[in-house]
Amino acid sequence: MKGELMLQLDRWLRELADDDNHISLTYVEIAALAKDDLGVTLDYGQACSTVKRGGFTCASTRAHRGPPPAPVGGLTFVEFRDANIKRLFNTEKFKRCIEWTSDQWLKAFIGEVGELCNIDKKVDRGDYDGREREALAEMEKEFADIQTYLDLWAWSKSVDLTRATVAKFNEVSDRVGSDVKL
Repeated sequence: MKGELMLQLDRWLRELADDDNHISLTYVEIAALAKDDLGVTLDYGQACSTVKRGGFTCASTRAHRGPPPAPVGGLTFVEFRDANIKRLFNTEKFKRCIEWTSDQWLKAFIGEVGELCNIDKKVDRGDYDGREREALAEMEKEFADIQTYLDLWAWSKSVDLTRATVAKFNEVSDRVGSDVKL
């Protein structure tokens, strides 16, 4: 986005925000309202980056209070790990990966991060103008690949990601003075 437009959006968001820089709208609502109020078309990603760049939070990013939301479709880290390992052992292509070293898992993981970054770079330079949903769909697949390789790499090191994630999240919450815990 051009500098003048970014300034216009920032001023507009400041009008919507409360004293804590919180906007009681979701990113989708912000994008729709920007079109109505300013005649500016923002996709979901642009709405997210504009809100974050301005130092605001919105309804979809405010810290969740109470128990964490149920996993989508009921999927847990344990179920994901079980399916991931089962597929690893039950397919000829992936059986070769069972004995991978940490370096090989790292290369697989970083390769997927690189693919995600490549898509994001293309979005930034305008290759996906008018096709932002397509870019987001491709990015979702790369995030899933990253999660898959992260889980397999952790498995190869006998790391329980559920336990590790909860412990680390809560450690950081304590360190920053947050009462949001898993």
